[in-house]
Amino acid sequence: MYNFIPKKYTAEIKAVASDFEIRFSDFKKIEKLLEFSSYPFNYSTDHAFSYLKQTKNKHRSRLTDAHTLDSLRLAISNYLPDFANLAEDYQAQCSH
Repeated sequence: MYNFIPKKYTAEIKAVASDFEIRFSDFKKIEKLLEFSSYPFNYSTDHAFSYLKQTKNKHRSRLTDAHTLDSLRLAISNYLPDFANLAEDYQAQCSH
């Protein structure tokens, strides 16, 4: 079929691999930093976009930008209200 000369191609592959290592050696120094910084940003961005897509649809198009921003801020925050403490501040309404 064709003449395959392994030594010729092996040397070429080693040269390309060596050039690659030299050219991109700086990336190894910041690889962990890039991994750390990209995942949380991507998750929060995707989460926020998904929430906005659900909130701002044709059935709820009358929401103001301020209300949408407040709703988004609450949806992506880690805030968890203390319901027991809030309930203590209010007196129960008895029917007549």
